[in-house]
Amino acid sequence: MFPTTGSATWDTVLEIGIALCMLVSLVLLWRGMRGR
Repeated sequence: MFPTTGSATWDTVLEIGIALCMLVSLVLLWRGMRGR
């Protein structure tokens, strides 16, 4: 699903970072829609 760097540790860090970015963007979208 994600491109791999060849290092299990960095793969985990990248996946967590991507998941956090998606979560933050969803929260910001939800707050923006609710604020209208």
